[in-house]
Amino acid sequence: MKTRTAKIGRASFIRPADAVAYAVGDLVANHAAAANVVPLEVELSHVASGTGLLTALRLNKSSPSLVNAQFRVHLFRMRPTVAGGDNAAFAANGFASQYLGSVDVTMDVTHSDGASGRALAALRFDCRPGEKTFFALIEARGAYQPVNAEQFRLTAESDPD
Repeated sequence: MKTRTAKIGRASFIRPADAVAYAVGDLVANHAAAANVVPLEVELSHVASGTGLLTALRLNKSSPSLVNAQFRVHLFRMRPTVAGGDNAAFAANGFASQYLGSVDVTMDVTHSDGASGRALAALRFDCRPGEKTFFALIEARGAYQPVNAEQFRLTAESDPD
């Protein structure tokens, strides 16, 4: 009998050194220039070309504010490109066939060193041939006021087949 073990994958980025507020629908990313945006890459499977079920996403940030800390995490099988950088309207280019779906995460727990939120998910995935990862982009779903060079960390929980 095969024993299945959960998989936890993590990735993080530091947003630009500014405190410009996000509007609903803006991209939250590591760089203001679209060409320099690096999507989060998170391992979901124990084996290459794996399949399974994404069961939850956790989002942490380095500032404790919970005001409008609502985000949508968009998931892709392949590395997406974007039309604009951090704080521009969210627009991923040409990846409809590689889009896995999205999960909304509301940060609802504050800590002395940041804030966090967790959302349950039920998204089936199949990794690209030879790969174990997926890619993520974050969209602001509230008029969120960031802090200078704030760090975001995404943790994915999956149940690989």
